[in-house]
Amino acid sequence: MKEKKASILSLGIPIFIQLFLFNLLNSIDVLMINSYNENYVLAMNNASTVINMLNVLLMICSTGVGIVISQYLGAKQKDDAKKAFNNGIIFNFCLSLVLMAILLIFQKYLLQLIDCPKEYINDAMTYLSIVSFGMPCSAIVNIIAANLRSNQKPAFMTIIAVISNILNVILNYILIFGKLGIPPLGIKGAAIATLVSQIITLILSLVTAPILLKDKIYSLKFSFYHLKKVLLIGLPSALESFCYTISGLFVTAAVNQLTKAEMLARSYINLIMTYIYQFSVAFGQANAILVGHDVGEGKYLQAKKRTYQSYLLCFPILLMVIILLNLFGEDIIYLIVKDQEDYQSVINYATSILSYMFIYETGRCINLIFINSLKASGDVVFPLIGAIISMFIFSSLGSWVLGIWLNLGFLGIFLAQALDECVRAVMMLFRWQSNKWMNKAIVRK
Repeated sequence: MKEKKASILSLGIPIFIQLFLFNLLNSIDVLMINSYNENYVLAMNNASTVINMLNVLLMICSTGVGIVISQYLGAKQKDDAKKAFNNGIIFNFCLSLVLMAILLIFQKYLLQLIDCPKEYINDAMTYLSIVSFGMPCSAIVNIIAANLRSNQKPAFMTIIAVISNILNVILNYILIFGKLGIPPLGIKGAAIATLVSQIITLILSLVTAPILLKDKIYSLKFSFYHLKKVLLIGLPSALESFCYTISGLFVTAAVNQLTKAEMLARSYINLIMTYIYQFSVAFGQANAILVGHDVGEGKYLQAKKRTYQSYLLCFPILLMVIILLNLFGEDIIYLIVKDQEDYQSVINYATSILSYMFIYETGRCINLIFINSLKASGDVVFPLIGAIISMFIFSSLGSWVLGIWLNLGFLGIFLAQALDECVRAVMMLFRWQSNKWMNKAIVRK
């Protein structure tokens, strides 16, 4: 029992730190640009929605590569694992170039698609025009990170994240506010800082990953057989994530009907929640790695037991964080928005959500752990079906019904998203308990 938990922790803690630091990069952008001009926060929020809509397609390979490599390693087929990794890099890089072109050409249309307010479109386009060039960097780094995690070496990317964040903070300060003789660039400076940090992350990852794995891991040799296995897992997983993103567009469009104070409150609540649910993300990813190895070895009962243990380990931590947030959340939000116009309205809207966060994050914790486990076993179709049914009925339509038509505003939109998480959580628990995932492995020992 202790050994299994230690294995989950030894993987989960570095992943959590990495996620924390990557999220910190985005938060630093938001907080620094907020102190420069609060309208830029809303422009960046809309720009990020568009970027995430396209970035999610890069998960076709990163998700598939991680699962396939884990199963290959569990089955002691290391050469096949390496081939899956390299074909994932080739595919993801080519796809990222296409997505980057789409973002550069159709950025205004995409912003209009999510009903971005007209007064923020130009600033959002400025941000997108620069950050879009980082998509190929993210595409390759995601595959390298998936490979390292599957090889149970996630700590390396944590070190890279530390370096990236330090660099980003320095560049933000110089470029946003205009230091060292450089004129203040505002939102353009935040975008440049983010792009440079992504390039540095890519270079460090490419150079040092082979050293860490003590192997020549790169090859340009194409193998349709191995790419097909990656895509068999990756396509349904990416389609599920794409559904989540499309659902998010409906939600964002509903949010853009609210007052400016409510929109700002949602931006700050989302910023805070990013640091809460990354506990669930870290435990879900760590457990998925181990489940993939178990499935590759044919140890299905061990995989099932391990997943329940991961949830029972993660949930108490999540609960304590939410309790602390309810106790001190108002002070945290006040520190962020105290210098803004109508800051009291923003604080009131944001704090009204805190007591409902337990419902939202409970459902999300179950989903992130059990959906990742289902995917790691090769069962990727059921989570997709569950996503399509639940997201579009409860999150997308529900946001408009509760938030706009019933005039509950930000609270109604938040409750609609919480309901989606809880409904899907029940579906995933039943699926995991049914054992139907046990015959879905794509790698046999």
